[in-house]
Parts: sequence; C-alpha cells; structure tokens
Amino acid sequence: MPQTHLFNVPARLLILEDDPVIGSIIATLAREIGMQARITDNAASFFESLTVWLPTHVSVDLMMPGVDGVEILAGLAQRCCRAGILIVSGVDPRVLASAMCVANEHDLPVLGTLHKPFAHGELKALLSLRSFPSVSAPVLLQMADTGPDDRQRALAQREFVLHYQPKIDLRSGSVVGFEALARWRHPAHGLLAPDVFIGPMEEDGSIVKLSVQVLEQALAWLGGACAALDPPPSIAVNLSARDIADPALAGRIADLARRHRVDPSRVIVEITETNAMRDPRTALATVTRLRVLGFRVALDDFGTGYSSMAHLARLPLSSLKVDKSFVQSMATSTESRKIVEAIIRLGDSLGLELVAEGVESRETAEQLRDMGCHQIQGYLVAPALPDVAIANWHATWWAGGMARIAERRYLCADNCLDAR
Repeated sequence: MPQTHLFNVPARLLILEDDPVIGSIIATLAREIGMQARITDNAASFFESLTVWLPTHVSVDLMMPGVDGVEILAGLAQRCCRAGILIVSGVDPRVLASAMCVANEHDLPVLGTLHKPFAHGELKALLSLRSFPSVSAPVLLQMADTGPDDRQRALAQREFVLHYQPKIDLRSGSVVGFEALARWRHPAHGLLAPDVFIGPMEEDGSIVKLSVQVLEQALAWLGGACAALDPPPSIAVNLSARDIADPALAGRIADLARRHRVDPSRVIVEITETNAMRDPRTALATVTRLRVLGFRVALDDFGTGYSSMAHLARLPLSSLKVDKSFVQSMATSTESRKIVEAIIRLGDSLGLELVAEGVESRETAEQLRDMGCHQIQGYLVAPALPDVAIANWHATWWAGGMARIAERRYLCADNCLDAR
C-alpha cells in the first residue's frame, strides 16, 4: 500500500546526492515502499524543490561539491523544515553522529543516519518511520526582524502566549504533566518561535519580565482549565539564570500558587546546568528555598554542561531531564545510547524522576522504558499545543498510553498545527 503522511498526501522523498548511482538506489528503494522520489545534485535545485514539491522526507548527503551537508541542515532549519530527514554519507561514523547532533540542535526532525555503503533494508526501515508534516504545514516563524522596542511593546501588550507539551508516564501511559513553552504572537510576523526572542531578552534583561508573565499564565491555566483533568497534572516552567539569581523568585512563585489555588508539588521549575553555573551560590539558595516551599526542581538538558556531577551533589533536585540531543540519536549512535542509559542509572540511584525529551519514535520510547526512564515528551506523544487544544487532545489519550503509542501515531487536529 502506498505510504501517506499525516495530511493524506503521498509520501515524497527529496534526495540530495552527488553520486547518481547512490541517488538512484535510494529513489528505487523509496518507490518500492510506495513513496514518490525526486533526485537533485545541487543545493539550489534542492531548496527550490523543498518549497515547490513539498516533500515529506528528505535525504541529505553530507559530502556535496560546493556545499557541505552541515550548511544544508542549517538551510533546512532556516526554512522551518518539518520533513523527516535522513543523513547519508561515507564519512567516519562519529562524524555522521555529530552531524545528527547538529540537526537535533537545529530542532530538525531527523529519522536517522546511513553510512555508505548501507543495507537496503536499513534504508527502508528508516523511511518507514513516522512521517512528519511537509513544509507546507503552518510552522512557527524562526527568522523575524524584531528589536528591543518591539519586545518591550510585546511585553506591555502581553503578546507572549504559552503552548503546552504533554508528558506521559512510560509505565502507565497516563498524562502526568505539561511543559509550558513561550511563543510570541506577533501582530505582523505571526507566531514566533522562542529562538527569535529568548536569547535577546536574556541579554538585555527583559527575560525577567517575560518569566513573570509565563509563570502567571502557567499557574492560572493549571489552577483553572486544568482543574478538571484527572489525575491532576503538573506544570513545568523554564527559568533563566537571571531568574535564578533573584532572591525574591521563590516567594513570587509561592504567592502565585496561593492565588491560583495550586499545590506547589504540581509546579516544576526547570533550570539548565549553564544557568546554575553562572552563580552557583545563589542558585543553591534559590533551589533550596523552592524545595522547602514544596515546589519541584528539574535540571534540564542534563549531560550537556561542564559540571553535571557537581550539580547533582549540591542541588536538592527532584528530577533530571535527559537532553534531546542524546535521545534523538539513540537509534543510530551507540555512544548516545550508552550516555542515556548511564544518566538513567545515575538518576535512579539518587531517587530522581527521569524525563526524556525529544522522543519521536515508538522504538525510542520502548528503549527508554526498558532502561527505566519514567516519563517522556516529544512529537511521538504530541507537539506543544495551544491551551484551546489541550482538552480535545487529553480526551483522545486513553488509559494505557503505551498501547496507543504501539498502535498508532498521534495525529494533531487542524487547530493544533501551528503548535509545531
């Protein structure tokens, strides 16, 4: 039966390959499993086809004359590509794994890597993984011309909104919480991704005002719209180094929790290793006070910092989040798989809750479950959704969610599409 992707159009594979024999083999194997295929040997025609032909999958050769695959991956990210990406090359396998990490850092949906020469079955297996929406689907604009005055106006007009990405328990399949993720609903540019504004706001200090608005919205939503969800979910909120350095932070969050009648144990403050490193003494005091007040604290992007073990020893954490760069390369990188397994074993020995982010395939979810990971989030479960879409999504996520993962992929409703 011909493959179709999420929007019921034929699955299309766009191949960037300078070797005509390899390109022909890839195209033939794709057609054997019901996909359409198109081959190009230069970057210009590749990006033109990306826009005009609207592929659901792309295959990228890292070694191209005049341009390398890393530049191609950057171009895909700039165009907000959501087609499933396959990276192919004859370079050293460790270099191939690093290229996958580059793609993950750009938040590109990578299906996997193939080292030349590759087995035909291996290629078919990767192409048969979950299809992603084509570049024609509504996406978050990642490149926009905004400045400090525009951001200050947006704060005053409260244009920053939250989308919520669900987290599920790998053992029961039940929904246990959501991560609140900021978006900018810009009057001229539409919905903007956090890459556009988080970095600049951290640099000029306005991130503190944004964090206040994020906390207010998240706790109001948790105490209001989420009150009917069973079991009561948690909400995770990311805070910056400037937030952690504020001695009044813990008291401010406690006041918000009381105002919205939210149990502090349902609020998870997420900090990164980098943020904790900037002022370790203040971070220790802030995290300790949050824990005393009953809030939970997660160390985000664990494994990517310079002193992970020191943070585990000093900070009274409640959970660890395994960085998505390791999770998304588990299928093709033995090193990443071993790192994830080691993090899970370490966290479990310390009695910490373990959350893996960036989970996009059933196989990865099953591996994480077998390793002892507690919770997952990622496109396999759902993208970050606007608040109006949560109730409908929650109603479709039945008890025994792992059975649901095994049987089918989550298909986002039309009103959820811009959440990607």
